Amino acid sequence: MNLKDKIQSFYFPSNKISEECYSVLRGSTYGQFKYEGVENLISEFKEYFDNPNAIFYDLGCGPGHLVFHIALATNVEKAYGVEFEPKRFKLAEDNLKDNPDIKNVEFILEDFTKIDLSNATIVYIDNAVIENSVAQKVFDNLPTGCLVISVRTIDKLNSKRTKKHMFRNYTSLPVYYTIKVN
Repeated sequence: MNLKDKIQSFYFPSNKISEECYSVLRGSTYGQFKYEGVENLISEFKEYFDNPNAIFYDLGCGPGHLVFHIALATNVEKAYGVEFEPKRFKLAEDNLKDNPDIKNVEFILEDFTKIDLSNATIVYIDNAVIENSVAQKVFDNLPTGCLVISVRTIDKLNSKRTKKHMFRNYTSLPVYYTIKVN
């Protein structure tokens, strides 16, 4: 299997997802980047993803497709997925167990506002339905220099729109980003 096919095998829908797990994703606010959207994201922030010391976090990772894509297609040292919903977390963990050759991925079952992000260099947060106060709390706990990528701007930050559109399963949109300065 070539790299692109391997990466795409982690995307939803997948024949590995049972009807019970599919119902956890269907009809919810869950919206994932498509393969092309993640490739645009990597291209847009190439200098960050090419860093072999980079630590990536996907806050609200669902079944983990973005985490696997970043881990396999970039030079990041480690890619973490943080998920609060146990069934979505299990999908991610099952994918990791089925791919023991992938060593730079880890999933955390936890509320992402309660984890230590002090080693983060890149953070993605899908804040489409998250209150700005929650996103701001996460941002306040990040280290200086961390790249923060979000679906919509986080109030009180000097967020900028990306030049490229990121394709998601329900729309194409720009994402926003900012660098934590202090």
